[in-house]
Amino acid sequence: RDVFRIVLRENPEALHIRLELARALVASRRRETPGKEPEEEAAKAEAKAAIEEAAALFREYLDREPEEASDELYATVQSELAQVLLELGDGKGAEECLVEAADVTHEQTYGHLNLGRFLRMEKRYDEAIKRLDLAVEKMGGVTPDIRVYRELGLAHRDAGHRDEALDCFKAVIDHQASLGIYDFDPETAEALAALHLDRGEKSEAADLYRHLAQGRNLAGRYRYHMLAGRLLKEIGKKAEGVRELHAARALAPDDAARAEVEAVLGGKG
Repeated sequence: RDVFRIVLRENPEALHIRLELARALVASRRRETPGKEPEEEAAKAEAKAAIEEAAALFREYLDREPEEASDELYATVQSELAQVLLELGDGKGAEECLVEAADVTHEQTYGHLNLGRFLRMEKRYDEAIKRLDLAVEKMGGVTPDIRVYRELGLAHRDAGHRDEALDCFKAVIDHQASLGIYDFDPETAEALAALHLDRGEKSEAADLYRHLAQGRNLAGRYRYHMLAGRLLKEIGKKAEGVRELHAARALAPDDAARAEVEAVLGGKG
């Protein structure tokens, strides 16, 4: 950010430098972790000042954006400003930015997805679902964006529409599997497993947990092996369940976790 400030002093009309300075302020603020008191309060104040400066720079860029700039760039900056405003507690301002971004790129998916996610986080589920359905429509079926189906599934789940949520989550998993990708998106796979369990479909849930145990979420592997092992034992697949539980025991982070595994194993294994 210091470099961008120097360049901006030498080129005060360079809007693209203002934009990059805003991004640098946001990025540096997110990398910095406040220390202990009293330094913590000073760090918080500095972070808030950086975010406020970034918001002002984003707004200035949007107000003076060059005519040759693309609609996609305009929408991206609106979305970046929305995130900053959310951090500053301005939900109304953030929504206005996201609506503007979605309107400008109406025939594309990006803006509708971001607005739909915001509406879900605001617990406005019907509005979120309507907006995300529009994102699905604009996305088409040739190159599906699994983020849209995942977000739509989360909105349906949070709204209590479990069947619709299950269909959306399955669409994500099935698409990944069709591409030979079995390192499933953890958020989607966990949500789908939970829905299967709600329906009493333990085998399907266990299969998802087994895949997750081999995937990218290294911190969750103990829990995934544990859940898979418990479920497999419950449905009568004892040998497979024991293998999963042994894997869980090997990854147990502490004595309490190991004791939990032993309890499921029944003291054997």
